[in-house]
Parts: sequence; structure tokens; C-alpha cells
Amino acid sequence: MNERRKLQEAAYFLDSMLRKVWDPDAFEFELSAFLSAGRSVLQYIHGRTAKGTPERAWYDAAMSAHPIMRFLKDERDTNIHASPLSTDQDVNIHDVKSGHLAEGASVLKYDVDGRVIDHTLPATTESQGGRVPTPSIVFRYTFRSWTGPEDVITLCRLYLTRLDSLVGEGIARGIIR
Repeated sequence: MNERRKLQEAAYFLDSMLRKVWDPDAFEFELSAFLSAGRSVLQYIHGRTAKGTPERAWYDAAMSAHPIMRFLKDERDTNIHASPLSTDQDVNIHDVKSGHLAEGASVLKYDVDGRVIDHTLPATTESQGGRVPTPSIVFRYTFRSWTGPEDVITLCRLYLTRLDSLVGEGIARGIIR
């Protein structure tokens, strides 16, 4: 069944997104692929239902009951038919307090678009006074037009879970074989 295969594909691209959060372009490319795979699941199910039937009413009700489903479907449609995806990225760096800090500084140099173009590490070692703590860096992407508190990753996880449930319901109803 095509729906399960596209669910696997969407899960693959979500995993790829998680591995590429540090690269905004790569992240958005993976997001685009994720949304396309997820949209294919919906298109396959929609194609199995005829207008005016109980099956189509079920599909329409499932779509209208879940704002995330509608939103990400619309984001994919806009991405394909109007303009590329555009997300906002926040980067939070938290100092991890551990051990002794030696003298030195780590320097990040950015270009005008906010991309790291140079990273200089301090020339410190254990023998120079202690360990240098590793900071915690958190990348967070959001959709400008989403009004809820969820970030892109959370929305995608919820979408994938809902798509999986929809496929399961379609199988149970005999719509998907």
C-alpha cells in the first residue's frame, strides 16, 4: 500500500531534518521533502474516496478536525505552487557549567545572512588550567504563519503521528487495502 511507503519516506525526511538543524538551507530542503511525502499520503487517501460518499465525508472531517493537518498541507501546496518554504531560525547557546575554565575564548564569525563562516577555538588544554565546558546549542525553527506555540519539528512529529492514525483508520474502514 502506497500510504505506508510514503509514511516511511516522511519519517526518513523528518529524521534527516533533525540531523541538519545547524544548516538552515539543508533543513528547509528536508522539510520540503517531508511535506511532499506527507501530502502524498493525503492525496492517495483522497483518491480512494469518491465525492458525496461516506468515505469522502470521513476524509473531509479528519482534515477539518486537525488544524496541523490543514496547515502543513497548505504549506506544502504553497511551497510547490507559489513560493519556497521560509522558516525562522532561533539559535540559543547555553553555557554548561562544569569543571574549571581555562583562559581563552571561542569566536564565531558570521556573514550578513547569519551563517557561521569561521569558528576559532581557544588554545587551551587541561595543562593550562582546566577543562573547557561544551556549550549546549539549541536550534529552533518556526513557521511565520503558524500561530500556535509549536516549532517546525513538533508540528512535523504531530503531523506524522496524525497521518499514521489516518492511514490506520482508512485500513480499518476498508478504504485502504
